[in-house]
Amino acid sequence: MDDKYHILVVDDEASMREFLEVLLAREGYRVSDAKNGKQAIQMIQKTVYDLVLTDIRLGDITGLDVLKEAKKKSSDTVVVMISAYSTTEIAVEAMNEGAYDFVPKPFDNIELKQTIKKALELK
Repeated sequence: MDDKYHILVVDDEASMREFLEVLLAREGYRVSDAKNGKQAIQMIQKTVYDLVLTDIRLGDITGLDVLKEAKKKSSDTVVVMISAYSTTEIAVEAMNEGAYDFVPKPFDNIELKQTIKKALELK
């Protein structure tokens, strides 16, 4: 497919970023990554992504801040949140802010790929 979906992966853990980048690239997506929330926001301000996959805890700011900025830049951008430290309150807040889904870590690779595929089909 010539018009590949462009996904931004945001995670402060390098190994997780690299893993997700490889996983998604193998699915045929164009993948960019950010090592923290501030870098992600700078990238979002310059580029419209089809989907942003962001961790909740980023070290500098939260994934919720990235979610809000992504939605402000383009309401069509789909945002999927991931976190090892998920609480019902955070998941509800993320959904209220416009997140498509909230996936707890550790996640099943197949389920994550299916979630992303379904989210992009809505575009």
